Amino acid sequence: MGASACRWRSDALVFRFSADDKESLWPQISFLPAQSGRFYYGCAGAAGLLAGLAIVFWFPALASWWPSDLVRVYRAMPYVMRFGVASVADIPLAAYATLTLSGFVLAFCHPGHSKLPIVAWAVHNQPSPREMVDWILRSWVLQFGFLVIIFWRFAFMGKLSSDRLMQIVGIFNDVCYLATLVLAGILLRDGWRDFQGVAAPAGNIRIPLIFALSFYLPFQLVWILLSAQQYELPLWGWLLLVPAMVGVLLARLATVGIALCFRRWLGTQGCLRWRGPLALFSGLTVLCIGGNAVIRQILNMIK
Repeated sequence: MGASACRWRSDALVFRFSADDKESLWPQISFLPAQSGRFYYGCAGAAGLLAGLAIVFWFPALASWWPSDLVRVYRAMPYVMRFGVASVADIPLAAYATLTLSGFVLAFCHPGHSKLPIVAWAVHNQPSPREMVDWILRSWVLQFGFLVIIFWRFAFMGKLSSDRLMQIVGIFNDVCYLATLVLAGILLRDGWRDFQGVAAPAGNIRIPLIFALSFYLPFQLVWILLSAQQYELPLWGWLLLVPAMVGVLLARLATVGIALCFRRWLGTQGCLRWRGPLALFSGLTVLCIGGNAVIRQILNMIK
């Protein structure tokens, strides 16, 4: 191919391409290891399946864990009432700071907040840090917007019952679970392609990830607004929801930071080399968690 030809060799494949084609072809190269490399795919699949099943098995314990000295998010209204405040202006700043920390712990430490998909997105598609932060902010704005649409326009103006509101919230969460399954399917498809040595660009999991983040309405956050409705203090509910949602945003941004550090540790070539096994691991783990949520929803509908 001439004097400018470049040669790259892995354990299993040999590529020859010109220097001009190197940049355009590099993102599409599949770093499938040799025969012994299939062992890594097996380990990744087994680890992903075990991790997913373990999270499903211990999900109630993981979801119920909470620091003993920190107020739970859904107890925001009773917590503020303990200060003996009579108006919104009397709510102390310490209460807002505490609820921000509570929102952070809820989204960062509890399962089901799409932390693994965020890490998978960083490694699988390698978006820029600015792009990741931008889309995480958009998903948070959409999530907050959905809460406003449901509980401001429909609840406090339409006076819907709590049961009806919870049904609407459940529909939004169903969309989140379906988007999670789509995300897992894309990861598993790409992992299988890499295992077979098929040269194909990685599927972009950004859209299903944003759907999963935006449509997920945790019941602990929802209960702040429902409690405000019961106390007939809707404005208080929104003022207490804001710091909790800020904590959720900080947790997502912290997850982005961890994902970027992990990607930097792997390096560009490492992300490409391990894209298949990591996609298989992440896909199976997310599939177990999302599948469990869908099955639970179906069983609840049957009951």
